[in-house]
Amino acid sequence: MSKMLVLQKAINTTLKIKSIVGGIDIISLQKTRVAIKELALKTKYWDAAQSALCKILSLLPPQTCKHLYVQQHIPQRETVMIFGMQAGMVGAVQTMCLAKIQSFFTQNKHKDLQVFTLGRRMTEALQSVVAQSYPHVTLQEIQAADLLQCFHQQCQDFSQQRSAKMSLIYPYFINISSYIMKIETFLPLSAKSVGMTPHYNPISAHNAPRVLFTALKLFIDAQSAFCLAHCSVVEYSARYWVAHAAEQACEDKSKALRLLYNKTRQYKITQELTEASAGNIAYDDR
Repeated sequence: MSKMLVLQKAINTTLKIKSIVGGIDIISLQKTRVAIKELALKTKYWDAAQSALCKILSLLPPQTCKHLYVQQHIPQRETVMIFGMQAGMVGAVQTMCLAKIQSFFTQNKHKDLQVFTLGRRMTEALQSVVAQSYPHVTLQEIQAADLLQCFHQQCQDFSQQRSAKMSLIYPYFINISSYIMKIETFLPLSAKSVGMTPHYNPISAHNAPRVLFTALKLFIDAQSAFCLAHCSVVEYSARYWVAHAAEQACEDKSKALRLLYNKTRQYKITQELTEASAGNIAYDDR
């Protein structure tokens, strides 16, 4: 009987765990849906800001904005911003991020990389990797409240030719079960982003720097919000799938335990019937 009691307790415990994990599953799915809606809004904001920047760049005198789309010939110095979650990432996402980042560091091993990371867990994971294998990388953690200020500062460094390039690395959401680690160049701007410069420049050279600063500030705000929205939706969708897999594992385990419990119970009943039958036969023979 003791074995059956142990199995029954195991079944009850598994069902309780399944109930808890199921609640996390539902919450994660709800958060994922909210994050997807937020991402859709941030994407529209980013598209609008990008379109506005392209239009304004096409209206400015060429000498005003040339520094934004011409590669700066500064030997070996680049800036990288890596977006992560403040609370840490699910294991699978963290592993994917680190693998992509390490590949990027290896490809740029001859450059002096100034790396800014958003997210404590991401920074902790990268610190050990950088210390062991990437002496050319300087790592610095930034807080969410300081993100825009850091973004503006790095853009200013690029404009003043203190950095040759500025890259962004962030998790990119494709659908609820698929995401990638995206690496893209923020500065210098591509020729496609700059657009076609007209034969005349409606914005005067006197007002051009102020107009450019406003448009670039809007685009930086939109870009940072876009990257953070992708981070959030990737994190919540990954948590959903982890919780869903755990719930399914609990379900499979409870089924296996029930089967074992029923087999044990059946064996016990059969054994008792066999003993009772043998006793009756012995009694009749006597």
